[in-house]
Amino acid sequence: LFLDTTDEAIKAAANVFLRRRLEEGGRSFLFLAVDDIDASMEEKMNEAKSYNQFTTVLVGNGAKVAGRDLKGPLIAARIAGMSTSSSYKTGLTAKVIAGSVEVIGEPTNSEYTDAVNNGLMMLSYNADGMVQIDSGINTLVSLGEDEDAGWKKVRRVKIRYYLIEQILRRQEVIMRAGVDNTQDTRDFLCQTGNSVIEQMKREGSLEKGRMIEDPNRPAQGDSAWFIFEDIGDVDQLEKAYNTAEFQY
Repeated sequence: LFLDTTDEAIKAAANVFLRRRLEEGGRSFLFLAVDDIDASMEEKMNEAKSYNQFTTVLVGNGAKVAGRDLKGPLIAARIAGMSTSSSYKTGLTAKVIAGSVEVIGEPTNSEYTDAVNNGLMMLSYNADGMVQIDSGINTLVSLGEDEDAGWKKVRRVKIRYYLIEQILRRQEVIMRAGVDNTQDTRDFLCQTGNSVIEQMKREGSLEKGRMIEDPNRPAQGDSAWFIFEDIGDVDQLEKAYNTAEFQY
């Protein structure tokens, strides 16, 4: 979802809507941009922190392309398209804004660091002078008790969404046939889920993990409960630290 407005009340309502939709089983993203690119970094970061959701991305500056400035809803829409049109395991960090020639509202180096720490996505120049997404983050800053830092990255949220969606779709196909709630059926559902996990391992998006019956909630009646155990999703390599030891 992205909006044709930067009205903060509407953006806040959309953020709440996406969170409610997530709690009801809908896995979505909301791409937003700040109203005023020239506002202080503190104001922009405060807006990002007010959303504090892995479903929501806030872009804090913009880019010039031929004949148009991409800012506000336009830059939000562009980045939404870049994210959703790419592979489920493709992140946004260092992705170039096609056709762009200049960053609008370029912050200082220290402000880029502050932006990352406060859930504000910014555009920067890469080593070749092209406009890129500095860090593929969302607005999640303060983690909930059931969240880890992986939820702060757009790439890792996409991987986790994909895992859940693929398994749920396969489960639905199996249950639609009218199977019994027996140990054999539940074992088959686990095998189906684990086949998705193994495929994602081969594709390089997961390192480990499996799907099992929830040991704390035994199947009963028409219901069965399953959990993902020890899932390890793979992040993008974004930083390399080199130490050189010279001798004379």
